[in-house]
Amino acid sequence: MSELEPIFVFGGGGHGRSVSEVIRRQGRYRIACVLDDDEQRKPSLAEAPWVGGKTGLENLRARGITAGFVAIGNNADREAVTALVQAAGLTLVTAIDPAAVVAHDASLGAGTVLMPFSLAGAAVRVGNGVILNTSGTVDHDCTVGDFVHIGVGAHLSGGCRVDARSFIGGGAVLGRPVTIGERAIVGAGAAVIHDVADAVVVAGVPAREVSSSP
Repeated sequence: MSELEPIFVFGGGGHGRSVSEVIRRQGRYRIACVLDDDEQRKPSLAEAPWVGGKTGLENLRARGITAGFVAIGNNADREAVTALVQAAGLTLVTAIDPAAVVAHDASLGAGTVLMPFSLAGAAVRVGNGVILNTSGTVDHDCTVGDFVHIGVGAHLSGGCRVDARSFIGGGAVLGRPVTIGERAIVGAGAAVIHDVADAVVVAGVPAREVSSSP
């Protein structure tokens, strides 16, 4: 058996621990170290040593680590740390749980995670830094932009488009081919049957605009 590639994980919170478990189950990488700006998370990092926060990225190549994963749930924070990773000359891997289903012609960007029982269907295009959370489904011919978070048990019907940095809450359903604008938020359990504009929050059944997103 070939030796597993050593990688870093940036993020020691709940999402970081969940992603780390996906990476272990994937069986392609060995988590050599974990980074997080919050030192209070150090006790939760299991066997992988904590090597600092953002400034620690600059020292990873000297440790023989050239790739890793940014495991931060917040879209804006995940994007910001990803930019620092790239500036440090490091690359991002894709984490796919063995229990996820990925169509042969689906495309997944760097730094994207597919959690257990998720689905990326036929001809799906998923950008960089996307979270497809546990039991979330993205059906045929959907397009998902960079740094989107699709929550637990959310479902995108075929032909939907979700633009960059948007959040689809847990249990939400995009029930027909709709477009979700950039930085939009779809509330948990919402049923979306019409397009959603950029930077707004929608909720309810059927989903209606309730406010602007932060």
